[in-house]
Amino acid sequence: NIVSISGGCSNKFDINSRTGEISTSVSPPDREQLTDCSLGVSASDGSRAGNATVIVRIVDANDNSPVFVDFPAANVFVNETDQVYTEIFAVAALDDDTGDNSRIVYTLRPRSLPFAVDSENGSVFISRALDFDKGRKNYSVTVVASDSGTPSRSVNMTVVVIVLNENEHPPVFDQVSYSKILCESPDTNRTVVMVTATDMDAGRPGIITYKLSHSVFDVHSDSGR
Repeated sequence: NIVSISGGCSNKFDINSRTGEISTSVSPPDREQLTDCSLGVSASDGSRAGNATVIVRIVDANDNSPVFVDFPAANVFVNETDQVYTEIFAVAALDDDTGDNSRIVYTLRPRSLPFAVDSENGSVFISRALDFDKGRKNYSVTVVASDSGTPSRSVNMTVVVIVLNENEHPPVFDQVSYSKILCESPDTNRTVVMVTATDMDAGRPGIITYKLSHSVFDVHSDSGR
């Protein structure tokens, strides 16, 4: 009869004393902790014993999901004038498995966003021009880190990208020049002409203030009168 197995990892395996079948125990080996195991097997017929060595090589299974180890704050700010391919943040993930089971690939969701990610290094960058005045003011960006095992395991995180308004447009008058014939009069504070300008910027950068330089006339700073 085969009576026992021994070795530093013998607690990870069981042996059938009659058939000699070796199987994993209730606490099977973990590839991340044990790569191979040498088992000593002893067989006895009651009066004499024989010994053999069994080498068990542990093959990695994709039993670990990627874990983010480097990531940005929940909110990331970007200027609307930042150029395409400008990096706005970066992430990094690790996987305790080996080989393809530990090789990380990064993707973004949804794909319709004006952002993209380098699939290998986790760098998230602008892929299309941003426009605070005509486009969205913030975006919810989900970065997915997937391993290359079969089946694949993944983890994701969501970052809110907030677009900041920039004063990128100058005011434009509705006319190139204004002309007005004015009769002599002692009256003051009467309207001579109304000038109008518009600015394509949104918010505070689009607020227009009027002023005159070196003139006997005054202009209302808000209305252009």
